[in-house]
Amino acid sequence: MVKVRIADIGCGEKKLVSPTDTVIGVDIQKKTGVDIVTDMEKPLPIESESFDLVRAIHSIDHIQNRIQLIDEIWRILKPEGLFIIAVPHYSNPIGQATDHYGHFSMFAFDPLIRSEEHTSELQSQK
Repeated sequence: MVKVRIADIGCGEKKLVSPTDTVIGVDIQKKTGVDIVTDMEKPLPIESESFDLVRAIHSIDHIQNRIQLIDEIWRILKPEGLFIIAVPHYSNPIGQATDHYGHFSMFAFDPLIRSEEHTSELQSQK
C-alpha cells in the first residue's frame, strides 16, 4: 500500500486522522494535532513538492493574503498532487463572520485552478 503525505492547512485541533497515511497539521497556533506552527501570511516552512494531498477546510477564509497562501500550497504539492479546499458560501451566515477576509461564491477560486498558466494568473491578480 502506498503511503500518502497529506498537509492539513489550518487544521486547528481537528487534524485529519488517517491510519495509513502521514498527515502533517499546519496552523498559526500550537494546538493538539498541529505539527508545524507558522504564520500562513508568509511563505510556508515546507519543502517544495513534498505532499500528495493538501487540504484547507474552512481556513483560507481567515487569511488576508490568500493568493500567496494558495500559491504556497501549489508549491508544496507534488506535480500530480490534489488540493482540496472548502470555504463558506457568502450566503451562509458563517461566511459573514468578522474574522473572515472576503466573501466567496461558487466560482471564487476558478482563477486559481492549477493550469499551465497558473503562475502568470496568480501574478496578474496580485
